[in-house]
Amino acid sequence: MNEQTKQLVRLWWRKASDDYRVARRLFDVGDMPMAIVCFHCQQAVEKALKALIVAQGGVPPKTHDLLAVYGQCVVSKRDAMTIQDCALDFMEYAVELRYPGDYEPDAAEASAAISHAKRVHRVVRKHLRTCVGKDSCRT
Repeated sequence: MNEQTKQLVRLWWRKASDDYRVARRLFDVGDMPMAIVCFHCQQAVEKALKALIVAQGGVPPKTHDLLAVYGQCVVSKRDAMTIQDCALDFMEYAVELRYPGDYEPDAAEASAAISHAKRVHRVVRKHLRTCVGKDSCRT
């Protein structure tokens, strides 16, 4: 992998990590809208998967559909199951939560979203470490 690609992977990973940290911090504050926490978890997963796509030589799709993004990742069957299970839970967070409506996640759902984002980050980080180096993939 050339240095330019490594840098792009790092940039995607940094964005993913930032979204994850924001979600954690907002959740820990406790009086924030849980929809925002869930949205940032979805973004953390989406950007982590896009980092993996770049690391594997692909071009990330311009979509928030996590199943479409995940579909471009090459991972083991076990890791694929983890990503797919988590991605399914995030499907409505990318768009629906950003607009007025009747759906508002509660703290339990936000907590589950944080757990799922963490699981996906662990899987992606494992793959990125082999591509761009151990120190480039901290969350």
